Amino acid sequence: PSPAEQSVLGAVKYQPNKIVLHSDTSIMPKRKSVWSSWVYSEDADKQSDRIDLTYWMNKLQPWLQNDPLFVTLNTTRSIDPALIWDEVTLRHPVYDLDALAAQKQAAAMNGANNTWYCGAWMKNGFHEDGIGSAMDVVSAMRARETLTLAAE
Repeated sequence: PSPAEQSVLGAVKYQPNKIVLHSDTSIMPKRKSVWSSWVYSEDADKQSDRIDLTYWMNKLQPWLQNDPLFVTLNTTRSIDPALIWDEVTLRHPVYDLDALAAQKQAAAMNGANNTWYCGAWMKNGFHEDGIGSAMDVVSAMRARETLTLAAE
């Protein structure tokens, strides 16, 4: 990579997030009527530099109807081990000012030296954003191809 590419790509930092797939409803608010797709939790007695967030998968993926299913990130709370389906640590981009600037710079560099950048980090970090970012690159490549053919 060129020095400019190294600078842009190096500006995006990543942090580990502990992820637990589980069915433990005790992680959710006591009143089910206030459950939402995303539930942010904070414990005043425990300090953490990571967000404690639970995704209610049954709400996000309506085809999951039977058992409650949750994905919880970085919790300091106890999850019943009998209700844990899987645990993994993944690294996610940190969206600070440097990363936001890098997104714009990478997009502006797309196509230079026939190099293209895409990934979830180029948008909001969700899995779907990776696909959307790749589609943006494909559209830009097609537009460039059309311009090249038109010039010939």
